[in-house]
Amino acid sequence: MRRLRRGLVSKPAAILLYSLECVEGTYSEDYPLKHRGEQSQAHMAIIRSRKALVSSRTQLVNHVRGAVKFFGDRLPKCPARSFHIKAPEHIPEALWPALGPSWSRSAR
Repeated sequence: MRRLRRGLVSKPAAILLYSLECVEGTYSEDYPLKHRGEQSQAHMAIIRSRKALVSSRTQLVNHVRGAVKFFGDRLPKCPARSFHIKAPEHIPEALWPALGPSWSRSAR
């Protein structure tokens, strides 16, 4: 593909050469592939885990807010961090059986 970028061959010829090199196992860029270190991978795993947890918390809070809104009420504005403290008093009694499983997860 570098030949195509350098303008040495046409696009169909570059695709054919690339596929032949891949089949033969001779394709390589002009530089070696560098893998991340173990420490870097561990840091990325922590970042991805935190992102997944924050996303789950946001989905749970939005689920509770949506269910309450469906009943015609609104929950007060508050950060997701303190949602489990401020919101319970504003949830209609009829919704507690439905939101019980979601609420116990978001309160942790």
